[in-house]
Amino acid sequence: MTVTYWLAAALALLVLAAVFIRAKRKAREEGQHSAAPRMPYAESASQPEDVSRASSPPNERPVELQPERETPLVLIVDDGHALRMLIAEMLQEEGYDVLEACTGKDAIAISLLENPDCVLLDIRLPDMSGIDVLREIRKGDNSAPVALMTAFADADMLAEARKLGFQGLLDKPFDLLHVKQAVRDMTGGIQHREIG
Repeated sequence: MTVTYWLAAALALLVLAAVFIRAKRKAREEGQHSAAPRMPYAESASQPEDVSRASSPPNERPVELQPERETPLVLIVDDGHALRMLIAEMLQEEGYDVLEACTGKDAIAISLLENPDCVLLDIRLPDMSGIDVLREIRKGDNSAPVALMTAFADADMLAEARKLGFQGLLDKPFDLLHVKQAVRDMTGGIQHREIG
């Protein structure tokens, strides 16, 4: 019962923080008339035109040169809408471009189409494990740094993730400052660091 109370309290704090960040960003955007942020593919009304490439083998994909980005692109993969939104808002406040996915399938498709600069990846997703997503991202020839987010890390899972290559582990519940630092480290090239 005590654990349930603390989880509910933590979720309430996350939602309140998200509302505050959203209101702050909206006020800033109204003052600057800036461009609207990208909508997550998983929740947008229209899907990318060429999603079919995501299911084709990597060697059949046409080679695309990604233009040099002014700001790093971060892919957040988590089935928890409130947490995903909170992390996205925080990273956008820091100046990052953000894409979101709530399923493993969406994460793989977005990774192949957008080639993010780093990925925050939940281990437990509704359609597949985060390890399977990481495996598919690596098959797609994407070497972007990945930080795993989990409340349920075990030795076998970490061993498999190490084989595939990941740069950080964020234990849930985590401090958002740790997430911010992990993204800074990954976009700056610092390798494999235990965070939190």
